[in-house]
Amino acid sequence: MKNGVLIIGKIRSRLQLTLNNRIEALVENPSQIHDLSDSKRDYGGMGLEVATGLAVLGTSPILVSAVGRDFDYLFQDYLNDYNIQCKAFRNKEKESSILIEIRDKQGKKIYLNQENAYLYLAENNLSDVMDINTATNLIGAFIATGKVEADIKFISDVYESNPRIPIIHSPDENINELTKWRLEQVFEKISILVCSEAELQKIESNMNIDRKDILSTENYSRLKYIVSLEHRDRTIIYSKSKMVKISAAPADEVLSETGWKNAFRAGLIYGILNKKPIEEAAKLGAALASYAVETREYFPFYPSIEQVSLRSFEVKAIDKKYN
Repeated sequence: MKNGVLIIGKIRSRLQLTLNNRIEALVENPSQIHDLSDSKRDYGGMGLEVATGLAVLGTSPILVSAVGRDFDYLFQDYLNDYNIQCKAFRNKEKESSILIEIRDKQGKKIYLNQENAYLYLAENNLSDVMDINTATNLIGAFIATGKVEADIKFISDVYESNPRIPIIHSPDENINELTKWRLEQVFEKISILVCSEAELQKIESNMNIDRKDILSTENYSRLKYIVSLEHRDRTIIYSKSKMVKISAAPADEVLSETGWKNAFRAGLIYGILNKKPIEEAAKLGAALASYAVETREYFPFYPSIEQVSLRSFEVKAIDKKYN
């Protein structure tokens, strides 16, 4: 585990089903058997996607998640292909998390999410799957469980084991659970917050202070940066004294905007782990994100770190002072 990066977050399968009929036909004729023209299964979840991006860049991620009895035959080959070490909380009575996407040929979609074994993530202890004392050998951690109780628990465990390493955190579809009290517990121990602009505005509303004041609060002295992912050509890094706008990296052809944010997170984390200045780390994030949009939905992409580094030189960082 020496020099590894710890990732704690979701692993889930994605089952994509394409209808011969229109989506509306499901409501109009609910008892009818509806034929599919196509189906496909792939893999996702913020934890797994960030771990995959880091693995592509040559890092050895250690992924912690909660999975079900289907883990070995659904996920193990994928994890082996990317050399991702998984420390899994296994629930033999449940299936792993799954996202079902039902679409029609007109492009309309319905999403069905079932947490299954992942629902109980916060009930597990990190010490059950790894020796937490070995966290002294980690060079960083990314914790984004989508479960507030689990976030607080695992962030505290990692911080208490090794307060020197950077802890990066992202909300994951749980922004409405983030009360002021819970946010305070998170911000006391993390180094960097990475979120969407909508999530950041919700955080400001819940805490009743703006992003600049969050970064200036004495109790959150470990929190150095907030990174807002608004859209691919508008990422803003906030610090106590200034904000920096990061441009998009050029993509040869944009086939899908799906997945760029987790690719950005992976590139950013890679830069931070390699002690790059935050602007340079964000450029790597933008570069890896540009490779993600060159692939169709959820398809793996395989740029080398050399390719990502070269493309990052075309990303611009513009300093701006607070008003």
